Formats: sequence, C-alpha cells, structure tokens
Amino acid sequence: MTSSPNQGLRAATLVAALTVGWTSGAAAQSTADAARTYFESGTLAFGEARWIDCATDFERSFAIVFAPELLYNIGLCYERAARALPDAQARPLLERALAAYQRYVREIPAASDAATVRVAIADLQARLEGALVEEPIAPDEPAAAPSP
Repeated sequence: MTSSPNQGLRAATLVAALTVGWTSGAAAQSTADAARTYFESGTLAFGEARWIDCATDFERSFAIVFAPELLYNIGLCYERAARALPDAQARPLLERALAAYQRYVREIPAASDAATVRVAIADLQARLEGALVEEPIAPDEPAAAPSP
C-alpha cells in the first residue's frame, strides 16, 4: 500500500496495559501472563515477517486485554500479509486490516499517527473497491458476423 504507516509496532503502552492492574490474584496474573505471552509471540513473528502468525497472536492478546494499540499492530500485519497477493486473494486480509485500522482510530482518535492511519484506511478502501471491478466475461459463443 502506498500510504501505509511504516512505523513499527506499538509496544510501550501495551507493556503497561498488560501489566498495570493485573497484579492482584493468581487468576488475574495468569490472564496477564497469557496476554503478554501472545504479545511477545506476535512481536517475534513480526520480526520474522510471519504476518498471519503475528496478527493472530495480537488478536489473541487483544481478546484478553483491551489495548487499542494492538488494533494498529493487527492492521499492519494483515496489510503486510496482503502485499504480495493479487487483489482477489488479498481481499480477506485487506478487509481485516481495514477493520482493525478503523477501530484503532475510533478507539484512539487523538493518536499521534491518526492522520496517517486515516490515509491508510482510504488507500485500503480504494484497493478493495478496485478489487470489486470484474473483468468482462467472454461470451461462450463467438458473435455472429454482421449481415451484408
């Protein structure tokens, strides 16, 4: 994508979100540990360009703890996974990237990169709309020659 945010993963706030408020009780600590484990696994997958694994791990972490920065990470991973694919194959990944970015700017409208992410959203929407344009289907039979 041409205007995609190229910043790295959102990490600093996430580390705080995954640790603050989860210090009391063994069950709460276990939940925080699971979210942190998924986040760390996603970060490792990101570094190895395993985009689907990365997105899946961040989604799992987000399901455990509400950290909207993960939405940016999820969108970025799906977008990168779709880069090398033709539009028809990339479509489901682009849709997931779009949904994640849209929710990110809804949850953190004043984020420092919100304007850049909104441009990425517009680019993804344009690419998805372009993927809807189908090539004309050739008729089964050749057209009859015009009469003289």
